[in-house]
Amino acid sequence: MKTDNLFTFLGGMLVGAAVAILFAPESGEETRKKIKDTFDKEYQGLKDKINSLETRAKAAADAYTSAKAKAAEEIISE
Repeated sequence: MKTDNLFTFLGGMLVGAAVAILFAPESGEETRKKIKDTFDKEYQGLKDKINSLETRAKAAADAYTSAKAKAAEEIISE
């Protein structure tokens, strides 16, 4: 049931996008440039988010390793 709704929604989006492109007031060249510019902007934003997530994950892993080593050191010293 949920899959049917998803495919219906995606199909509607595709039809809507096709109609919008066909009736767009700009030329094909201008429309393609807008699509490319939007894609490039979103792609760069996604890359930035992934890099940020990677940096945060590395920091968390380093913090975990440090805490684990400190805990092991405390257990040994007791």
